[in-house]
Amino acid sequence: MKSAPLFRTLPLLLAFVATIVLAASASAQLSVVFIDVVDSDGEPVKDAEVRLVNEDQLSFDEAKTTNKKGKVRFSLVVATVPYQVVIEKAGYQAVKSMVRPNVGASTKKEYVLRKYAEAQQQAQEAARAGAEVTRSYTRAQNAFNRGVEAYKGQDFTTASAEFQQALSLDPELHTAHSALATLYLEAGNAQAALQSAQLFTVAEPENPRGWRLVFEAQRALGNNEEADKALDRLGKLESGTDDAAFLYNEGVESLKVGDLVRGTERMESALRIDPDLQAARKALAIAYINLREWQKALDNAEAFLAQDPSDVTVMKIRLDGYRGLGDEAKAMEALKAVAAADPTVLIKGYMETAKNKFDQGDAAGALADLQQIQAIQPDHGDSLYLIGLCFINLEQVDKAKETFARLLEVDPNNANAATAKDMMQYL
Repeated sequence: MKSAPLFRTLPLLLAFVATIVLAASASAQLSVVFIDVVDSDGEPVKDAEVRLVNEDQLSFDEAKTTNKKGKVRFSLVVATVPYQVVIEKAGYQAVKSMVRPNVGASTKKEYVLRKYAEAQQQAQEAARAGAEVTRSYTRAQNAFNRGVEAYKGQDFTTASAEFQQALSLDPELHTAHSALATLYLEAGNAQAALQSAQLFTVAEPENPRGWRLVFEAQRALGNNEEADKALDRLGKLESGTDDAAFLYNEGVESLKVGDLVRGTERMESALRIDPDLQAARKALAIAYINLREWQKALDNAEAFLAQDPSDVTVMKIRLDGYRGLGDEAKAMEALKAVAAADPTVLIKGYMETAKNKFDQGDAAGALADLQQIQAIQPDHGDSLYLIGLCFINLEQVDKAKETFARLLEVDPNNANAATAKDMMQYL
């Protein structure tokens, strides 16, 4: 009575279940807040502490320190509420403001830190003059600032004209290229956005903002290969978990619409930036299983389980991978690992194969699988009932009666208990 190896009969739906898990766990899209901190001369302020706080609604409080370019980034899961921004550095006057992130997208803010002596002097001068402190701007800067105000008011036509005027007055005001690209993207003119973004990357090739804008424009135009090149450049300029998360979410969106090839490309890019991004490993294992690329699925599943050996979903993916390769020994090891972590999976698999065998007239084969269930869970009533039926078909009446009696003892409320009792009397 040698039963067929179970791993050949467990349904490939395990991969489908894992896909559902992925969609549920990754449905929330990260929103990224970019904050630039500069001094009164427009120079970046390094080592300033920037905190994002929302105690009332989220109990969220995260602090980061600006880099040498005066920049920090925050990745937010919840972007439907405003956050308080607190910026502090010794010798400077603290800044407090509010920012409302763009849901599922990026938000860019610039704040000015003034030195205490400078701020005090300006306040004294303003008090003596009876006027507010003002800052002197060039004509180009004034045009740029007018463009910003128009942009905030959703007057894209005026904003575009002012930004272009700023560039005609000062071709070195590269930020205007960035502003134009952002404006055109929001207005739905991806081609114009791409042209402005590319001009910005030419002027400031090491500024990741430009490459992100190029990526967004190329993606909007459907130029996927060029978008990927921009992402690769972005990853080299700013290696970090925020960029990896951005790529991960791009991958999730592709996987959710069934684009497995593009989804895996995004996940692979995310892992190149952040090799410890376990969510991407898990997503790749799932995607490659569905692509029937068994070895790639296994490579990612094994790498994931090396860091998190208790994840049952990935353990099931590993099982499917070895099944796909036809490696019976490894598949059985993977099956035992799944059973140890979640015995219900193994029991369900044995029950399905036992029922199929019984329906096909293979009572001996069904009995062998059902006895495996009893070894795991001796009081499993459904398997006891089917064991009794197997013994009847095998003409082992005494054993059938013993099994039905065992069912009534350990699981008297089983749906088949009454039938088992009647069969005992009949036998």
